[in-house]
Amino acid sequence: MNDIFDVLRFELVLRREIKVNIRNYLGIAAFIFGLYFLIYLIAFFTGNPPGPDFDRGFFSSFLIIGGSIFTSLAFNELKAPVGYFYLTFPASMPEKYLSKWIITSLGWTITYIVSYYIFFFIEHMLFRIILGKDLALINILDRGQMIIIGIFLFIHSVYLLGAAIFKQNAFIKMTISITVISLLIALAFGLTLYLMDKTSEVHLSGNHLEPHEMEIFGDITKYTMIVLTPILWVIAYLRLKETEL
Repeated sequence: MNDIFDVLRFELVLRREIKVNIRNYLGIAAFIFGLYFLIYLIAFFTGNPPGPDFDRGFFSSFLIIGGSIFTSLAFNELKAPVGYFYLTFPASMPEKYLSKWIITSLGWTITYIVSYYIFFFIEHMLFRIILGKDLALINILDRGQMIIIGIFLFIHSVYLLGAAIFKQNAFIKMTISITVISLLIALAFGLTLYLMDKTSEVHLSGNHLEPHEMEIFGDITKYTMIVLTPILWVIAYLRLKETEL
């Protein structure tokens, strides 16, 4: 049996992770789809179904928010006084980490999408049968939604790192950290533009970006996230490895 990675042992670890995390899944899903059901219940009684823009926004927002909260709970087992059990149960750290990664990234995404469509189908049938109105189903495979899933994977890498660093109250602490860092970056960016405007003979408008500038900015953002996502996943693993040592 390989000390670093064994397929059969990893399967057992993965099954354990699913069993341990089922309460977290159900708790977060109950809140999200309870809210979804409540909104559609109000819409049902008023006879005004939300449009596709609402569904698209709801799907995107709670994929990211719910996934971030769920990811932040990944290493709760490391907190005292039971952390020693997680660190010493018979599996390697790569197996433990990979199981957490699968559950919180692919597991959350797939489960959320399936649950969303189940709830949408129920609402769709109710509106069609009782009110005679059809609801427009969003296409999960269109470019916009695939971008949202990509954004979630980037945010997942951030909160997985936060879970490995903070362990307790990771979502709150990581959100505060992100907010502070974002404010500092925005301040530095604004100061840079201000100094450039003061020292340049041609004053910058500063009010808007030209289309080609927006495209360049979008490409920079996209490729930055693509590069940073696996890097943050690796850093989260190394941080977890330090905890074991």
